[in-house]
Amino acid sequence: MKIYTLFLIGLVFLLSCNSGKKEYQDRITAKLLASGSMQRIQDSAITVINHEKMKTIPFREMKHKYKDIRYIPFYSKKPIGDIRKLIIFDKYVIVLDSRKAESIFIFDLSGNLLNIIADKGGGPREYYGLADMSISKSDSLIVINDRLAPFMLYYTLEGKFVKKTKAAPCYYFAAFNDKIVNLAGFGQSFSNKMDENFNLTVSIFDSVLYKSFPHYPLQVETVESQGLYLNYRDDLLYYSNKCDTIYQILNDSTYTARFVVNQKKSLWNKRYEQLGHTEQATLVKELGYTFLSTPILETEHFFSYCISYGSNGFILEQIIHYNKHTGELFTRGAREYPDDGFYISNVVTPGIMLTVHGNYEVGVFVPDEIDVFVEMIKNDVVFENEELSDILKNKVTDELEFILVMYELQE
Repeated sequence: MKIYTLFLIGLVFLLSCNSGKKEYQDRITAKLLASGSMQRIQDSAITVINHEKMKTIPFREMKHKYKDIRYIPFYSKKPIGDIRKLIIFDKYVIVLDSRKAESIFIFDLSGNLLNIIADKGGGPREYYGLADMSISKSDSLIVINDRLAPFMLYYTLEGKFVKKTKAAPCYYFAAFNDKIVNLAGFGQSFSNKMDENFNLTVSIFDSVLYKSFPHYPLQVETVESQGLYLNYRDDLLYYSNKCDTIYQILNDSTYTARFVVNQKKSLWNKRYEQLGHTEQATLVKELGYTFLSTPILETEHFFSYCISYGSNGFILEQIIHYNKHTGELFTRGAREYPDDGFYISNVVTPGIMLTVHGNYEVGVFVPDEIDVFVEMIKNDVVFENEELSDILKNKVTDELEFILVMYELQE
């Protein structure tokens, strides 16, 4: 009798949980469909870039393209497993590791660790799983979202908990004025209908106010990627997965197109076809298709983007720089390691670029890359850049988590 009673209690609990989940899903879908549509403003300042005019500059000659470059070592007693996002704001450098440490690391501009937000758990001040982070500039708060529950958590720049609020479904997002701009993958609206799925929504708490950019068939089985980037003026740029156009979010309800990257065989030309991941990969690796990807970086004089392409059975990424004033389009050639025992280039830049800070593009060297450089120094390779050489020779410890690289391109 006791076992039977426990079974009934468990069944009632399960049914009530499922009922609550269904009610929540129906409510979110209804709010989404009832929300207004964002309006596209006439694209008066759109820039069309012909990707086929790109030229490759040999690695050793690229040093003439840099106006300034800085290297700063960052240390942490707790390992950072995977840098998913990096924000420089005020006097802080804030790093998100949403995959391994599931923590946020707060540093000063000199690379000293100040605090770690590591509140994983099920409590009222905790998150089940980290997804993304942003800065609410109206009140200077760090905002993070829980990928496993519909909540946003707010912290001071020093890492002190402030509040936890309800949120609309998303994986990536950006705090925008007093609202949240959300990127949602297909199905996050709890519907499998094409006309009920939108990639971009604007919300307050869990109420969706505006929606736009309905998913194309090509995007149905595509894994959502980070598509929201602030430029040098803090304008919010938006990239929809595989799309050739970069948009700017003007306010809560309007947007405009800023850049179009024309490619000879763009995967976006297949946007009306529902292709699986394997089918898309085959087009890129075997048939020469390419697609625009991230990061999307804009400074005063340059717009930098990433192109994914096939090579020897793999899909690789390449960062391209576009001079907004001259129209020059170029990329860096492969790193060259000379046979004479010397590394002649004065500039070494990372393959991982993350953000901009003023007119600087910002990226990192991760431990694997640092280990390669240290081994090269042991084999008498000389790094001509004194700042980087000093770090590699004298400042590499077990607590060195990454080297921040900031460079300004020569106009």
